[in-house]
Amino acid sequence: LSLLDVNSCLAIELWSLMKLFPFDIRYGLYGQWHEDTYRKTPQLMFIKQDVTDKTRAILR
Repeated sequence: LSLLDVNSCLAIELWSLMKLFPFDIRYGLYGQWHEDTYRKTPQLMFIKQDVTDKTRAILR
């Protein structure tokens, strides 16, 4: 999902599945996605940095 361009339909479908999990399981998955995925996928690290840079530029 992180590597896809805007696709709100996919995000909505994913949420329809994720909301079925209990709160603690869901947030455990979010944490794993945030920590492991970014660390193991160089492309995501570059995208994250690009988004961070653009956000900072807008906020200046």
